[in-house]
Amino acid sequence: MLSYILLCIIIILPPALAFVFSKSKQTRLSFVCISVLVLLAELLLFNTGAWHLVGGNYEEKNIALSQVEMQNFTLDESGCIYANGPCTAEVTVKNINAPVGSIYMDAKVTAEDAKIPVYADISDGTNIQYRNDIASTDLITDYEQANNLQIRMSGDVQNIRLQFRLDEGDTLTLGGLTLNKVKPLQPSPVRALLLIATGAFAFAFFRARVLQDSFEKRKKENYIFAAFATSVFACIALFMVTAYGFGAWKSETGNQITQSIVDAFRAGQVELLQKPGEDLLAMENPYDWSARREAGIYYLWDHCLYDGNYYSYYGIAPVLLLFLPYNLLTGYYFPTPQAVLLFSVVGIVFLTLLWLEFIKKFFPQLPSKLVLLGLLSVQITSGVWFCLCSPLFYEIAQSSAFMFVVMGAYFLLKANIIGDGKVRIPFVGAGTAFLALAVLCRPTTAVYCAVSLLFLFFGFRKIRKEQAGKKRLVLYLANATVFFALIGGVQMIYNFLRFDSFFDFGIQYSLTINDFTRAQYHTRFVSIGLYNYLLNPPVVSPEFPYISSEFQSLHPNGYYFIANKYCVGLIYRALPVLALLLSGSAWKKCADKGQKRTAALLIGALSIAAPFAILFSIWESGYGARYCMDFTWEILFGAFFVAFYLYTNSNNTALKKWADKILLFATACSLLITFAENWAFLWASIKDVGTIRIFAIIEHAMNFWM
Repeated sequence: MLSYILLCIIIILPPALAFVFSKSKQTRLSFVCISVLVLLAELLLFNTGAWHLVGGNYEEKNIALSQVEMQNFTLDESGCIYANGPCTAEVTVKNINAPVGSIYMDAKVTAEDAKIPVYADISDGTNIQYRNDIASTDLITDYEQANNLQIRMSGDVQNIRLQFRLDEGDTLTLGGLTLNKVKPLQPSPVRALLLIATGAFAFAFFRARVLQDSFEKRKKENYIFAAFATSVFACIALFMVTAYGFGAWKSETGNQITQSIVDAFRAGQVELLQKPGEDLLAMENPYDWSARREAGIYYLWDHCLYDGNYYSYYGIAPVLLLFLPYNLLTGYYFPTPQAVLLFSVVGIVFLTLLWLEFIKKFFPQLPSKLVLLGLLSVQITSGVWFCLCSPLFYEIAQSSAFMFVVMGAYFLLKANIIGDGKVRIPFVGAGTAFLALAVLCRPTTAVYCAVSLLFLFFGFRKIRKEQAGKKRLVLYLANATVFFALIGGVQMIYNFLRFDSFFDFGIQYSLTINDFTRAQYHTRFVSIGLYNYLLNPPVVSPEFPYISSEFQSLHPNGYYFIANKYCVGLIYRALPVLALLLSGSAWKKCADKGQKRTAALLIGALSIAAPFAILFSIWESGYGARYCMDFTWEILFGAFFVAFYLYTNSNNTALKKWADKILLFATACSLLITFAENWAFLWASIKDVGTIRIFAIIEHAMNFWM
């Protein structure tokens, strides 16, 4: 009853508000139409099962358990039957001789993954023998709505055999079966609210004055929109990490980054306290994974072995700034999921700030609706969500590097190195410091330090044109170089202390699935990453979450490591990247040759050269979905620069309207594809039974047509 009351309120409220606050007939009619469509969708489309038996000659019939044949079930004192896994338990109902449109199972489930699959073999008027696995569903812990299996047979059904496939630890109790039981309507106020919100957003996008006006004119509203969107993203991040499982704040153990390096530093050394066994050191090639496995030798997975000691090749910035101070203050180790959440949320916040600064500096006349859609596109496709799906120690390095790169980019852009206004030297120092710290998290990000040198060069030229005194010039040069030198020096010294080389990060000495000391470069391996990260199309299916991907190995005829197979290409996850193909048109529209060269150099370095350098470099590590966060938003910023430059310099109103619609469509695609990929990733990662149950219920509810 409460669901119906909430549904009525949600449906009635938008048109009621439109009638109270708007005098426009079109606005009022639009919201009435939105509410009517949502109501029809909720009652009909999303509740097809409730109407399944309407118009058919279906008579409800209870099947007593005494009338069924059973296998691997045990009858208890209450008259119910139960089964314990692992097994396939069967119930067979014979000689029904009547039309059957649904099978209701009075079942109670206890399962490690919160659900037990059920498969039905049925014979009907078209086939006297069983049609095997012709229908299926999942029984879900404490969710009765999943117990009604809809079937579509012809004529009278003769026999039904139900197979319940139980894993280790699963328990199923069956109290009875009912044929042709009508499935009740299950309206979802949350789903209705999301549909209403989607319709309202689409209406506002095309009609609301605040979104049609420029960013500069509606700066305050834009910042409010951005703050709200960022808060939503932060809440989603919190939900994802919570779904995976929070670690205890007072943790007495940790992983390679949160504990091993911390303990080593506290002991005044760079080698880890754990010592490799003599059998490992005695091996002819300890880096050969198959040789270690065959010999049955114990070793620390994914640690570096060099000169008789264990080391870690993971960056030390998170250790020095968070994990070591936390341990010194509390005596405990900072939990990994919370660390990944912290780094990711700070990165998300600064990505929003970077976007707003980008718009304010280069496109203040851009309509607010495009500013908002661009922000959503950048945030949705950033790739940070893959880290939140599975917050392990690998993701510490990735998320912290993401955070520092975004922070560095924000402060360098805010420093007025390019664009109008005097150079703000303190921001230059902050930008270079954070970029240098990114390298201490993940060496791959060093390419962005190289790109920053171009920005710093233009800043040097600009500050000279200001005709400032030598003191200001020296101060600029100090802020532009000192942090790179100091923080980079720390990394180089750390490298030398571990691997006797200032430039060796040590990944080739890692004890992992591949011997990196002998791995050879092959161009085909690079093409695998390029194709899957950039070009691999999504696969659309009729089952929730409706979009998936198929990893393409391109038949390398050699070993290529695949960490996971979530791999929809960037051009589908973020359609605006195709705007980079219009760079030539943007070049022609720019009359200032100096401005042309500067824009081309900076966009080319940030959005093409640096990302592709990373794409080429990760062939050795293989494919992992989370690696896309090293280059996605950078490519997208460059593409938006080209797209918005063409947009703001065009007088073609019809073309602009099409561009608005295309960006709205592109953002919707980004949302759907990213949601689907991360849903599947998180679904495979979570272990808490309660959370799994929630996911199973959502999945069952969204497969509304089944």
